[in-house]
Amino acid sequence: MVQRQFPKPSELKEFMTFKKPSLDFAGNRLEKALTIYDLRKIAKRRTPAAAFDYTDGAAEGEFSMNRARQAFEDIEFHPGVLTDVSTVDTTTEVLAVPPPCLSVSLPPASPA
Repeated sequence: MVQRQFPKPSELKEFMTFKKPSLDFAGNRLEKALTIYDLRKIAKRRTPAAAFDYTDGAAEGEFSMNRARQAFEDIEFHPGVLTDVSTVDTTTEVLAVPPPCLSVSLPPASPA
């Protein structure tokens, strides 16, 4: 028969990670939103009723709203797994002409 054992605190340490509390309440709510319907629920609570109803509402049979929701639900992610990347071509064209040099401007890194 197997005897029950209580785990040692050192064994549980990796599972007991605590998040630093944040005072950014809006950011916390948005981080917890997993679907567009979660975002809608947040917006309904935080937006004045008239503005929310105007934005959320639809006319007559709500055809446009149903089409928009269906289009959002139809989006699928197709990762390119096991794709040969040894011969990637990164050339580009600007106004149908390859530029002599491509300049890229990146914003300075912000502190995290």
